Amino acid sequence: MDLTNTTARALGGVLDRAGIKWEYDADGDIKVQHRLPRPPWVDLVFYEIAPDWSIRGQFLNARATPRAEGGVYFERPTDGSETTGPAAKVVDVYFMPELGGVGMQVHATIAPLGLARPFQIAIMPTRQQVSRIETSFPRYVGVGEGGQFFMKSGVTGSDLPEAAFVSALREGLEVGLEMFKGPFTGSAFRTSE
Repeated sequence: MDLTNTTARALGGVLDRAGIKWEYDADGDIKVQHRLPRPPWVDLVFYEIAPDWSIRGQFLNARATPRAEGGVYFERPTDGSETTGPAAKVVDVYFMPELGGVGMQVHATIAPLGLARPFQIAIMPTRQQVSRIETSFPRYVGVGEGGQFFMKSGVTGSDLPEAAFVSALREGLEVGLEMFKGPFTGSAFRTSE
């Protein structure tokens, strides 16, 4: 595939052939959302919400034990850590066709589970975490702009196998999961889910 001159529609076709669910975002770019109902994508989290809806918190890496009747039981840490409750880690990977290639953005949000009035938390990892991610995944750079934070990368090539493009998506999901390791700050927003 030629990523130097492609369209969102062509990228969607590649994802369709790979069996990956995707959608167009408000800008017409491709959005792939990853959220699984099991560890490591679900964990206990501690967070505090300030009056301005800013948030600080951290996932606790609780030990998960499957229940016989289904679901998972999380053992609360014994180190004195406070727990707010279980939450899902949600990673959105955006693909934006650009001149000469395809831009990528990886966004991480937290979806607290079991709430009567659902909301999500758009997170911003600490500078140390971002540096660790940039070292482990050198094609990615942390970007904070307009109250948002994301890891940015890109894919290019004029004769790239479709499998290599799908591989770039999988790497983006790994980067997203890394964004949840350690303390975070962020902001809350309401959802209808």
